[in-house]
Amino acid sequence: MRKMLERCCPEVTLVEEAASGGQALDMASKHRFDLAFLDIQLKNESGLDLVDRLRTFCPNIIFVTAHEEYAVRAFQTEAIHFLLKPVEPRLLIQAVNRAKTASVPSSPEEQITIGPRSGGVVVSASELLYVKGDGNYCTFHCTEGREFFFSGNLGHYTSVLPGSRFYRIHQSFLVQLMAVDGVRAHKGQLQVVLANGECLPLARRRKEGFMKLMQEQR
Repeated sequence: MRKMLERCCPEVTLVEEAASGGQALDMASKHRFDLAFLDIQLKNESGLDLVDRLRTFCPNIIFVTAHEEYAVRAFQTEAIHFLLKPVEPRLLIQAVNRAKTASVPSSPEEQITIGPRSGGVVVSASELLYVKGDGNYCTFHCTEGREFFFSGNLGHYTSVLPGSRFYRIHQSFLVQLMAVDGVRAHKGQLQVVLANGECLPLARRRKEGFMKLMQEQR
């Protein structure tokens, strides 16, 4: 990991390693790191049990493990990313960029925290294109193909995100109004067309409210 960070993420300037959870906590309390890579299976302890204490000193946690069955539990801890071994350089870069986004907020009038207040990611409102709900989890789709996955149903995030900017167009989709390019009918179904070319379903019972908001926005 150290060699990969040096090669792929030169902006990471201070890298330290800990041999145990106790050592990691002590080190983080002294240096206040921006980011921690944490394995799940540790000697005589679990990274899942350590994460809450570590986050007190280090806000951004990325789990690195060979066991993908831990993915759901890892995201439930509000970690910002989950990397599987062997780690792909492309995904490592993506994870570090996500931590940078969380650590450098945009201007107060434009910034939005997506995900939980503790461990969420701060982006400008224009970066968030839409949110897709799947049961008790949501995927936040942002510009440049970035995605964030957090627990919480779509109804919760509909109430949290500003109603002047976002509208729930379907049972499973919440869209940012300024990202919308138009509406079309396709094979008997209504679709919202985004500026990036993506098409999302528009429920007929939500069409009237959606079109009214769009007129107000434009």
